[in-house]
Amino acid sequence: VWLAGLRGWARLARWKGAGTEAREAESLLARARTTVEKWFVPGKDIFAFAELKDGTRYEANSAWQGMLVAEGGLPASLAQRAAASMAAPALMTPWGARLFATDSPFYNPLGYNDGSVWPFVTSQVLLALFRHGQAPAALAALEGLRQATGLAGAGFLAEYFSGDRFAPGPRAVPHQLFSSVALIHPLFAGLLGLEPDAMEGSLEVAPQL
Repeated sequence: VWLAGLRGWARLARWKGAGTEAREAESLLARARTTVEKWFVPGKDIFAFAELKDGTRYEANSAWQGMLVAEGGLPASLAQRAAASMAAPALMTPWGARLFATDSPFYNPLGYNDGSVWPFVTSQVLLALFRHGQAPAALAALEGLRQATGLAGAGFLAEYFSGDRFAPGPRAVPHQLFSSVALIHPLFAGLLGLEPDAMEGSLEVAPQL
């Protein structure tokens, strides 16, 4: 989120002609990217999730890295490797991405935050997959989200789903607006590849069909 915000700040400043502000934002963005890249774990091809109290890092494959890979403007080599890891069956189910992969030491398929599938987090993973060479895996999960629509109520997409069965989680709210976005956003920005740019007055079309 921080990287995406800094990118937006830098572009907006350039657009309105605020050179000093733009340079400040671009400097912060460069520093932020350098810091984030240090969290990449080469042997696992993931970005570590967190730093623990003892100073070590929790190096579990996680859907939470989806937004970073989709929107962070990272080097293509790192983004593609992370996307391939997120497409792996240990993290990806046919109906979306688990918050943590099945090989995580704390994986719990029914846990609210430890292995369940959240559509709104999945949406960022799908954008990362579409944009970095994993379109077939993204399309399969997008179809799963389509099929999940209505399981918790007519037209609804539930808050979260089990990590090992195609069913809403035991504490899931039947209808969440941010869950509904999970079907719409990857469809337009990923599968159809529509990227509008109001500042440039342009529309990029790069479908992944």
